[in-house]
Amino acid sequence: LSHYPNKYVRRGVAKNNNTHQDTLHKLSDDPHWEIRELVASNNNTHQDTLHKLSDDPDKWVRHTVAKHNNIRQDTLTKLSDDHDEYVRELVASHNNTHKDILHKLSDDPELGVRWGVALNNNTHQDTLHKLSDHTDPLNTVSVRKAVASHKNTHQDTLHKLSDDPNLYVRKEIASNNNTHQDTLHKLASDPDLGIRRVAKQRLAQLTR
Repeated sequence: LSHYPNKYVRRGVAKNNNTHQDTLHKLSDDPHWEIRELVASNNNTHQDTLHKLSDDPDKWVRHTVAKHNNIRQDTLTKLSDDHDEYVRELVASHNNTHKDILHKLSDDPELGVRWGVALNNNTHQDTLHKLSDHTDPLNTVSVRKAVASHKNTHQDTLHKLSDDPNLYVRKEIASNNNTHQDTLHKLASDPDLGIRRVAKQRLAQLTR
């Protein structure tokens, strides 16, 4: 059926999760991008086929590859250099992306990519510290807010961010479980009433 002349039959085969991996691999050469995209989205598609499709000329196919749960690290590494920014954004937000790839992507000029790095649970504290610098125009409020709320952000980075000019960033610091008491004491005197309230509540919880 993978060589059936009717593309709608091939489409049905490509999206069927019971289709054998060898058949899906053959369909990865289909002339129609929609069918190759269905192969890329199939849960049964082998990692080698996904790696092959990461070179697909159609960006929609590569988008789908970058979202696949079964993708290999070397495929994610390859896609992290893709010329399409949304592919790189998907790599930055993927649960399997290694911290070293995320660190490289933290230099990406596109906001969506940097924001994905700041939100990814695999991002190392050194990368998060780098993204916390408000003097870098690429580290927008959305990026710094993500760093301020991240579970991996170091206490020193959170303390540095307590001087951030944006109150929403400082509010995230007051709520972060990693924030040191010294930083909370500082935020308890913040110009913003809401931040002072959260910081004082956290300090009260810590002293019980």
